[in-house]
Amino acid sequence: MESLCLVENDGPRDWAALLRFGALLAEAGVEVSRVLDGPPGTAGGLHISGGLASVRRLLCDPELGTGITAFDAGPGQFSLLALRRPVVAAYGSAGAPYHHMAVLAAAGCDVFPIGAQAIRDGALKYVDVFVMPGGGWEFMEGQLSRLGVEGARAIRSFVEAGGCYLSSCAGTHCVLQLPEHVAADWHPARAELPHLAATSRLQGTRETNNVKSPGIGVIAAHPVPGHPITLGMPASVDCVYYNGPILEPTSDRFVSLLACGAPDPLRFTAGESLFGASVQLSETGIAQSTGCSAAGVQAHGLGQVVGFGLHPEFGSDPSMLNWGRAALMVANAAYWAAAISPRHPEPRRFAPRAKTPDVAAHFEQALAALGRIAEKFDALRSTDAAILVQWLDPKTARSAFGRGPESIWSETLTAGRALAESLTERLACEESRLSHSTRAMDLLFTSAVDATAQDFGFVGLLMGLDAIETMLDTLSVQGKLDPYRAVAMSYLSAFGRLTATSLLIDTAIETAVQERVSNSARQQGEPSA
Repeated sequence: MESLCLVENDGPRDWAALLRFGALLAEAGVEVSRVLDGPPGTAGGLHISGGLASVRRLLCDPELGTGITAFDAGPGQFSLLALRRPVVAAYGSAGAPYHHMAVLAAAGCDVFPIGAQAIRDGALKYVDVFVMPGGGWEFMEGQLSRLGVEGARAIRSFVEAGGCYLSSCAGTHCVLQLPEHVAADWHPARAELPHLAATSRLQGTRETNNVKSPGIGVIAAHPVPGHPITLGMPASVDCVYYNGPILEPTSDRFVSLLACGAPDPLRFTAGESLFGASVQLSETGIAQSTGCSAAGVQAHGLGQVVGFGLHPEFGSDPSMLNWGRAALMVANAAYWAAAISPRHPEPRRFAPRAKTPDVAAHFEQALAALGRIAEKFDALRSTDAAILVQWLDPKTARSAFGRGPESIWSETLTAGRALAESLTERLACEESRLSHSTRAMDLLFTSAVDATAQDFGFVGLLMGLDAIETMLDTLSVQGKLDPYRAVAMSYLSAFGRLTATSLLIDTAIETAVQERVSNSARQQGEPSA
């Protein structure tokens, strides 16, 4: 039988285009497999049997076929894993779900945010993979307290039945083994989650939530070859550490996926130096953790727990927007877990969205808010230096990415205005496409995933923009000078929330494209552009 191989081109995100292409083909009924091993140049690619006329037609679609090369598979020996489009729910009641959502949507997954109450109500029945992202202002406590014991048990049952728990940073802290005296300080929900047979190598004090930060910035990470999660990864890749754990296995049931490499001294601030202390990088915990595990996977019941101590879903620049090769491991984990799982999620149902005049009004409100946000970033440039002098002291203001507070302040104000202006243009250009997609509109204009107070978490476009404006309107929190919350290089600041808005728009646009293709395929009985 004639068959094709598809491989990525050389672009930084062509791997995502390739996986998305395969996911949409598989959903339309085409036999698609991931190449685990094969003739030179094929590992990590796709092997396709049948429906080749439709495949070639789709490759001509400029929104779908760009970044992909196709050639006849030939008679070579292939090791294949069937590809199935994963359904992924990212925890939205606390923490930072937007990076995972944008990465996994770009890679072809069916992605949506999920709140703690929905988890308790059984909504994981619709899901292959549950993502527990990095934490909010309250770290792991914020995630666990909103989830509650009942929600944690629902996640454990989901994994035991064949689902996948996929996490970064605080989400991984939640499933590590803890010393007894430390575990007693955590919310009881932690004990009910599925766990990894590993501990955090850097133990903190009670005052620091029993966590010791390795630092904030870019390190070289070394993927461990031989596992589908590291398929297609180079020997070394830039990854962002943002206060997460460095893992110490306690059993051979834990399979390490990444080894810590050296921090980049120009793009990394060690945990010991976050508040201006003069410390030799070679003497820090991160430097002394070279070769230790930064991520691992472990079977739990019929399912899998995949925990990253760092953030492969983040871009390795201070905006953390420009994700690249490291994020392939997140997508690999989702596709692998969906392929080997014995369970299949129930299909979600979507009621058709009626077009109403509110849609245009919503977009108009969002564009107006982005214009005001650009002006507010600009206005902060004129803040009296005397007001900021205390904060700009490195001893009281946190450094990150190898930059001090003064550099962070000035760079973020410039970047914030530029990002607000670019999002204004993009949202205006994409309004028509987005307004015709049920799922994209649900993503953009859902207010929040939970009625209760969230710790960062998922909110829709208008609510998110309102939060950004509120943060930019004050340089204090509860009467204490704290410009960091307004602009600093953090996914929790006003600038960070603006990057979350950018990622939300990315996710919505990607969702609209995939909805168009999927609807067309269902109507015609074959994949079609």
